Amino acid sequence: MRDGGMQGPSAVESSGSGGPTPRVLIVEDDYFAAKDTAQALRAAGYRVVGPVPDTENALRILAEGGVDAALLDIRLGEGNSFGLAKALKRQGVPVAFLSGLAKRALPPDLADLPVFDKPADLQAVAGIVAAILRRDTPAQAIM
Repeated sequence: MRDGGMQGPSAVESSGSGGPTPRVLIVEDDYFAAKDTAQALRAAGYRVVGPVPDTENALRILAEGGVDAALLDIRLGEGNSFGLAKALKRQGVPVAFLSGLAKRALPPDLADLPVFDKPADLQAVAGIVAAILRRDTPAQAIM
């Protein structure tokens, strides 16, 4: 993942979708981590939705039009993003967690989602999104 092989939306589009630039929701309550993640995705050509610091705002965004992929922090303030991840999963939206928590923190019905260590290598963030849009689980996902 850190070898520069990460690709942005042009790779996703050339792989067959041919559609508009993917919209990526970022749910992160740490302002600086959210800002850095958003900048990395914009630099790679993605359309960033948010970032938002909580599930309430994320659910509002989903109700207003949806997204193509989502990067979620597991721990948000006093709660977590599991309910949001389940809602996204039901809608068929690919999800990955960027978190300081281990994959074993996930409930069984979310155990198939990738978890990437935070702080993430910002050059790898676009590749994480490209991988989940292709429905790949990159090897660097924390097991």
